[in-house]
Amino acid sequence: KHVLITKEQLKEQNKISYRITLKSTMVCKSPQGNQAQTQDYIAGSKVLGLLAGALGREVYIDLMKHQGIRVSNAYIMNGEKRCMPARISLQKQKDQSYDEEGKMLVKDMLYDPDVTGKQMTPANVPYIDETGTKVEVTTQISYHHQRPADKSVGKATGTDGSSFYQLASISKNQDFCGYIYADKKQAEMIMDVMEDLNEVRIGYGRSSEFGAVDLKLESVETVSVKSETCKDAVITLASDVILYNEMGMLTTDIRALEQVLRNVTGTEDLVLCNPFLRFETIGGYNVTWRRR
Repeated sequence: KHVLITKEQLKEQNKISYRITLKSTMVCKSPQGNQAQTQDYIAGSKVLGLLAGALGREVYIDLMKHQGIRVSNAYIMNGEKRCMPARISLQKQKDQSYDEEGKMLVKDMLYDPDVTGKQMTPANVPYIDETGTKVEVTTQISYHHQRPADKSVGKATGTDGSSFYQLASISKNQDFCGYIYADKKQAEMIMDVMEDLNEVRIGYGRSSEFGAVDLKLESVETVSVKSETCKDAVITLASDVILYNEMGMLTTDIRALEQVLRNVTGTEDLVLCNPFLRFETIGGYNVTWRRR
């Protein structure tokens, strides 16, 4: 069964938890479109694409006209706990290692800790659960070859269209969890198409040995908006953010993010300070647009 919730549990606005268990390795190309590197999470766009294909083009477009369905990234699980990317503000003392209990003291530089006389370095924690346990995603590399156009030649020669190449992938038997945000009508339609799914494959090369998954809608909770006034707040980006400036141009200016947050919160005096930022170039190929 792909659906473990009932329609009676749905409210006007819902946050549906979904779990993906990898039954085979999954190829998730890097943001640069490089198949020799893999993301260590399952992008929400892959799940959204699966739903779009199951719903059909016309139904999907109609649904997205009204606020749209939002699907978060699926991050690695530690047992029943969903992990999150650890903040890059976490740092450790240089050359510090884990103790005999497998623990390490790290400092969150957001809070201006006293590190006088200590040389600090990034802790490089990939994912962390709510208990502070570090979790890593297991990946692997497989090697392949493309035969020449002349099929009488049974090996790759480097000529005539043949080549050797490698694929990086996420190893099987790992669990990932994310959320689908949808109103009652959208959630009901998602549940209907999910119940009719047979074998589910996600990711690149899913027609071959890659991308077989077990996808389940596990639980649902009501989304409610809470308003609270505070002087200081920590904002952690749970996924990559693409920003545009007032001229519509792509930018990584922190002030553009500041303005977006002012608009979202309705707080004109919001100011971002002490930021810890990391940047990367994303790319790839859009099949629908047939463009990079």
